[in-house]
Amino acid sequence: MTATESSSAVDQEAATVSSSSGDTTDQKPSPAQMAVDLASEQAQFGQDPNRRCWAVIDTDGKRDALPLDSSEFQDWLNYAFYRHHGRILSQNALKEACSVLRGTTMAEGQRIEISLRVKQDAGELLTIDLQDERSQVVQLTPGSWSVVGADQSRHLFYRAQGMAPLPIPNPKGDIERLRPYLNLEDQKQFWLLVIAVAFILTGRGPFPILLFIGEAGSGKSEAARMVRALVDPSRVPLQTAPRTDRDAMIACSNMLMLLIDNARPFSAKESDLLARLSTGGGLRTRRLRSDAQEQLFDVMAPVLVTGIEDLSTQPDLADRAVVIPFKRIGDADRRTQEELSRQFKEDAPYILGGLLDLIAGAWAFMPTLKPDRLPRMADFGRFGLAAEQHLGLAEGAFMALYGNSQRQATSGMSETDPLLSALLDFTEHLNGEWVGTAQQLLDLLVSRVQPAVTRQRKLWPANARSFGIKLRSLRPVLAIHGVEFENFSSGGRRLRLTVNRPNDAEAGTAEADSEQLVQRGTGDGNILDFRLSDASKVS
Repeated sequence: MTATESSSAVDQEAATVSSSSGDTTDQKPSPAQMAVDLASEQAQFGQDPNRRCWAVIDTDGKRDALPLDSSEFQDWLNYAFYRHHGRILSQNALKEACSVLRGTTMAEGQRIEISLRVKQDAGELLTIDLQDERSQVVQLTPGSWSVVGADQSRHLFYRAQGMAPLPIPNPKGDIERLRPYLNLEDQKQFWLLVIAVAFILTGRGPFPILLFIGEAGSGKSEAARMVRALVDPSRVPLQTAPRTDRDAMIACSNMLMLLIDNARPFSAKESDLLARLSTGGGLRTRRLRSDAQEQLFDVMAPVLVTGIEDLSTQPDLADRAVVIPFKRIGDADRRTQEELSRQFKEDAPYILGGLLDLIAGAWAFMPTLKPDRLPRMADFGRFGLAAEQHLGLAEGAFMALYGNSQRQATSGMSETDPLLSALLDFTEHLNGEWVGTAQQLLDLLVSRVQPAVTRQRKLWPANARSFGIKLRSLRPVLAIHGVEFENFSSGGRRLRLTVNRPNDAEAGTAEADSEQLVQRGTGDGNILDFRLSDASKVS
């Protein structure tokens, strides 16, 4: 036996002994381990502030963020494994690999921030994910915006199932192209609507709740579909109201805007849910298929609702609402769905460009704003005042339009709430202020209504204590109508009601002048860059 043969024999014997003694260092890794190794080579892993684990994948210059607990990540891992190893993963191996990756990410993963469609920095940089084939984004700062490649943005975006691309904005922005698609009852409300839509597009709330109200055949659902196409396009744009808080939170975790079509008047619970979504709210609930684990949701999302009836029947909802009434479309003015879709596809890039112009212009005016007062939705109010200046509307036009919208939002409440109706009727004829006890005010209101009304215990307070509780719940609605109240003296037994309504003549003038628009220039002609130029007023 040669030295070589002797050495080979010894190696074989050693291998046999090693195997029999349990040494598995030469064994092949399991499919699950191979999948973990492959994923670690092709993706980066991290967890967001809510401790949800993510994989960040670079593919052909595009960066995709996928939740590790999603079917999208499992599909990616299956495909990557097949491409690399020429075979598919079993369900058990896939489950084991995902479990290991989640555990490793929870223990070792870096903190990352994932945004949905829009990200606004504290430094006044707005980034909007266009979700087009080239993965372009809009970058907007006060006074300018541009379309750039995703490689020029430091932000990561999640493209949830059902999300669709935004139109590529045209620098020759033209908001007026949106007007023909909106069959508004009052054309002056057009400016309130576009300011609200532009504010929603900034992605930072609290957000107003848009209510499109009109009879059947007024085109409100189609208008809502188009507004969503300019902010958060979806392959399923219209939906019914969520049945539970959990359903709403999950929906708003996967879309920028919640659009509820053909809604009926909301219950107190439903109104509370929409109000919490508008200004930000959380939910702690048991994780599915778990006895003790909790799932946490913390969302703030804009909501758009269409309906035939008055929907704002609760104070919290009315306080956050922007009501846009629609009128019925005449038969001679109707267009086919195909015609509307084709024309809107041509106009959408110009409309979106106009909305971006509005945001950039309003942000440029923000530092100079020194408002005397702001409405309940203060962030929206401040943006609206800046947008008013950018658009060249008359001073006070935005607040006049917004105030009328809010008063319309409460009109349904006064019809169904006899106490609110009596309070508004009493303060309508009140000059300056009224001072007295809660019982004295209640007695005054009782003397102004039919006796049958006061016997409705669900609607009319039985005593001064329940009246005080009801009065506090109506405080936001009364403020909309210029009525403020305060408790004073020992124990807060006395009330002071103060009426401070805007001058109707001035408000009317501001609304009339809001028809005038300042047209802005189109910059240097570079289709991917827009900067505000000097204004020139047109009638």
